[in-house]
Amino acid sequence: MATNPQTMTVDLGGRTGTADVLIKAEAHAAFRQRVALELKSADGKHQAVTFNGTGENVPMKDGGGADKLYITGWQLPIKIVATYSFSSNGGRSYQNVPDGNVIPKTLVDSPQVQVVQVTTEDFHDNDDNDTYLHVIAH
Repeated sequence: MATNPQTMTVDLGGRTGTADVLIKAEAHAAFRQRVALELKSADGKHQAVTFNGTGENVPMKDGGGADKLYITGWQLPIKIVATYSFSSNGGRSYQNVPDGNVIPKTLVDSPQVQVVQVTTEDFHDNDDNDTYLHVIAH
């Protein structure tokens, strides 16, 4: 379990140099889900994006309709701060997912590939899968 906001570090096993990172999110919930991301590289690059979505197995999209963020050639380590929230009123207002309802899993962690999956629970049905966030770095 993790706190919300959650901080992740992409470091490819402590490797130096640069990395490419793909980030996608999916909703698996009746309530609208949102994840706001801020990324910062070791050399000062910065990017922010917010993904929203509702429904079962539905790609969450940013304000421009993109369902993923792909950054290339960023200096390691890369810090990602993710804030997870949900709306029970169709997006008119949001509340943060409670601390402890953010569940990160590192699936692969090597100098070549790092894969992290984070799930959340908006505490409606306790299935721990309302948002899926996928971070894949190489």
